Amino acid sequence: MKGAKRITFFAICVAISVALTAFEMTLPIITSIPGGKLGLANVVFLFVMYKYGCFNAFIINILRTFVVSFLFTGANAFAYSFFGAFISSIVMILLFKTLKDKMSPIGISVFGAYFHSLAQVTLSAIQLWSFYVYYYFITLSFISIVSGIVTGFCAKYFIDFTKGDILK
Repeated sequence: MKGAKRITFFAICVAISVALTAFEMTLPIITSIPGGKLGLANVVFLFVMYKYGCFNAFIINILRTFVVSFLFTGANAFAYSFFGAFISSIVMILLFKTLKDKMSPIGISVFGAYFHSLAQVTLSAIQLWSFYVYYYFITLSFISIVSGIVTGFCAKYFIDFTKGDILK
C-alpha cells in the first residue's frame, strides 16, 4: 500500500501543479507581460524537494511541463517551458544540496525563477539568432525576483506548516 499511496500523492502533486499553472494563465496582469508569470507551480516543486527529495520534485516538475503543454500551450511553448523548468530545477536542486542550511526556500525560489527566465531567453536567442533578446531579460529579471519571493514565501509556509511525513 505504501507504493500506491506514494504514487497517488505524487500524481496529486502533478495535478496541483497543473491546476496552479492553469490558474496563473487567467491572471490578467501577469499574462499581459510576455514571459512574465508567478510560477505558482514552483511552490509544489519546493515543497516536494524539501519533504520528499530532489528526484521526486524534479520528476513532478518535468511531468507538469508535459501535461500543461499538452492541455494548454502546444509544442513551441513546451520547448520554452521544458527548458526553463529543467534549468531552474537543476539550479534549485544544486542550491538545496549545497546551501540547504544557509539558504531558505525563498532564496532558492528566487534563484529558480531567475534561471527559469534566463533559460527561456537563452532559448529564444538561439531560435532567433539574436542576442538582442537579452535586453528583455532585464524586465524578466525584475519579475523573476518578485515572483520568486512570492512563491518562496508560499512554499516556506507549506513546508513549515506540514510537520513530518504526509505519507505515513
